[in-house]
Amino acid sequence: MIGYVALFTTGLYTAREMARLCRLLIESMIGKPKLIRETTRQSLVKKIMSVVVQCACGLGSMCKRDTEKEDKTLEDHFKDVILPQKLKNRVMSLASSACKVRQNDAPHRHILFYGPPGTGKTMVARKLAHYIGMEYAFMSGGDVGPLGPDAVTQIHSLFTWAKFCRKGVLLFIDEAEAFLGDRSVTMMEENAHNALNALLYNTGSERKDFMMVLATNRAEDLDTAILDRCDETLLFPRPDAECRFKLHSLYFNAFVGDMERKHNARSKMLSSKLKEFFHRKEDKFKVNVDDDVMDAKQVAAVVEATVGFSGREIAKLMIALQGAIYASKNGSLTSKMVQRIIATKVAEHRDKRRMNRNHITLHTSLSERSL
Repeated sequence: MIGYVALFTTGLYTAREMARLCRLLIESMIGKPKLIRETTRQSLVKKIMSVVVQCACGLGSMCKRDTEKEDKTLEDHFKDVILPQKLKNRVMSLASSACKVRQNDAPHRHILFYGPPGTGKTMVARKLAHYIGMEYAFMSGGDVGPLGPDAVTQIHSLFTWAKFCRKGVLLFIDEAEAFLGDRSVTMMEENAHNALNALLYNTGSERKDFMMVLATNRAEDLDTAILDRCDETLLFPRPDAECRFKLHSLYFNAFVGDMERKHNARSKMLSSKLKEFFHRKEDKFKVNVDDDVMDAKQVAAVVEATVGFSGREIAKLMIALQGAIYASKNGSLTSKMVQRIIATKVAEHRDKRRMNRNHITLHTSLSERSL
């Protein structure tokens, strides 16, 4: 009887553990963890659907592998990344090193990106994952707190999900200070403390299946154990004059130049069709950008006026120019309009900086009172 009970207990325990393992395997293949907002890794269902589509398109497309990449050099891959040259050289060096690490099946290094918001941290992480040949997974530190007691389980599931990825995963954690804060300074809740310990447990030893990239605007708020996990630390500053010049040119061509070319080409095509088929003319909205808009003289003035702007703010500035074209009756953009919009955006930037300074001062005074 004792032997039968022992066998029954052993079988029950084994069946339970096997069911748990099968559940983890199925979840890792079919879905993605709750904490992952965005990923390039395809689920099992999407892979099956892609194979079916390839079969429908022909055997030639079916022979293509997912691992095929464009044969680009390191400089070409990071050509559109506008950063200070010293920082860009470090990013490319890390990319080259991590790519060789993956090829030789060596442990990956973890990286910390810190600096003001809108300075290119997320974009660089995407570029790194694509060049290395790893899957990109994005999560926000602010999503951990609302999970409560389930946060620990979800963090363990995340790293289990990464373990079953054939290419490996570059895990990008934005707003890392939201749940990786310093335990010696802040009064951390039990759930947040357990979530931090779960991440520390999964990153305590060298791993070959994933590479962690943390991003934060306040690196000083991170826990010392988290800082110890990071092998490389990169500061992303606000763009200098040279970078601002390149960013202004890049985003102006993207939001205004391309818009003018595509919209006017489409208008010409539509008007020609109307003439041919309906034998009548219709007034179409056309984009008219003056020749002196963003010429060498005005670009130099804009670069000087936008000191302290981040890359995201420069992009929003050019989007504002695009919006001004649509707001005008005849689709025109003049040099005076550009000057007026830039003056407005510079004033908004100063107001935001002043509000941020007041917020920091208030936060500091409240902390001192609580202490």
